[in-house]
Amino acid sequence: MSFMKTNGIRIILFTFFLYVLLVLFSFSSLAQPDYVFNTGTVISGTDKTIGAVYYYPNVRTGVDARVTITDISAGVTLSDFDAPGGYLEALQPTINVAGKTKGYVEMKFQFYKAGTALLMNQLEIPATCVDVDGTSTIHEFDEITLMTGGYVDYNLLGGELAVTYRPGWAIGTNVGNTDYPGRDTTAKQAMFTTVNANKNEITVRVGADNLATSTQQRLRSVYFKKFTYANSFLAQPALLAFRGVERNQKVDLNWDLITDNNISSITIQKSTQSGVYSSIGEVWIQESKSQNGFRFSDNETLSGNTFYRLKMTSKNGQVQYSNILAFSAKANGSKSFKVYPSVIQSSATLSIDAPAKGASTLQVFDLSGKVVMQQSLQVTEGTNTLLVNGWDKLPSGQYIATVRTGAQQLQQAIVKQ
Repeated sequence: MSFMKTNGIRIILFTFFLYVLLVLFSFSSLAQPDYVFNTGTVISGTDKTIGAVYYYPNVRTGVDARVTITDISAGVTLSDFDAPGGYLEALQPTINVAGKTKGYVEMKFQFYKAGTALLMNQLEIPATCVDVDGTSTIHEFDEITLMTGGYVDYNLLGGELAVTYRPGWAIGTNVGNTDYPGRDTTAKQAMFTTVNANKNEITVRVGADNLATSTQQRLRSVYFKKFTYANSFLAQPALLAFRGVERNQKVDLNWDLITDNNISSITIQKSTQSGVYSSIGEVWIQESKSQNGFRFSDNETLSGNTFYRLKMTSKNGQVQYSNILAFSAKANGSKSFKVYPSVIQSSATLSIDAPAKGASTLQVFDLSGKVVMQQSLQVTEGTNTLLVNGWDKLPSGQYIATVRTGAQQLQQAIVKQ
């Protein structure tokens, strides 16, 4: 048995280039998530029952996924395992909960190297539970695996979700008694996101506590993407900037903290193609000193694709992670400019090859050739990786990002969500 869902600068250069861009960017106004669950096939077991295994090819480039129904509570049934409404890229169960019943459907998501049966660690697995809503007689809840190094993000002052924890799990329970029709990401106060790093599987439970006497149907949605929340513990991080530069196959990292930060230590973490982060250094923040700028040099020769991040631990034990910087060993003389992710919300990371130390100019053009954003960047000789904010001021749409360093001009097509 199978089921399927179907998805609903011009800087005065060449007309052909503009045509290619328009074709390239003709897709849904909703930005693509990290993992797309569009088409699934039952490859084992019986559809919508415990033990059923669903195969999703190419959930992202080079990655397949299998989703197994590992448990269904007594009094709970599935009308649809992956309903077509709401967000086509999300996995969207429709559950029926009997009267006076609290229960869930449990699903295990496993990620594989495309075309093989080899489990594949992912640098990050972001999973967002959408529309965790309810009424005075039914309260939806979701539970997601939260492993060591993972974190949860949501609107702390939203008032509609109670987010709690127990070992290995993050639980979001509706307490707002407001029902939002369908499946909708506009009600961010009824959403929460977990991010697990360096794992090849997570488990998600979608459920509800039905206080009524009659069976209630609930529309659930799990969207594999990070969202930006107001009043989030990530909304005003201690980190001002994290950037790096590669020279002669060696990487130097630099970061700045806000003046009144609550950070006690910073661990520098590194990952290669294995997808596993390991500590390569640690900095302790001394209260008696007013230092805000820090530097760390990785003396190992750069090889293949290499990723860096900062693990920041506060005085009360809370952990935050920085943006991830990516470097890749290149042939001598090659020059590149990359903006990632290519679908941007409020911030993006730039990788710029600069021929010399100095000022570089970032310009963003709309498809009419108008400059809609401009920012001066300080770069040094080599490959610079740095975070740029302020993209949230741009309307959603397609743009061309251009960077000028000396006589060199490089560009990349991007999408602003």
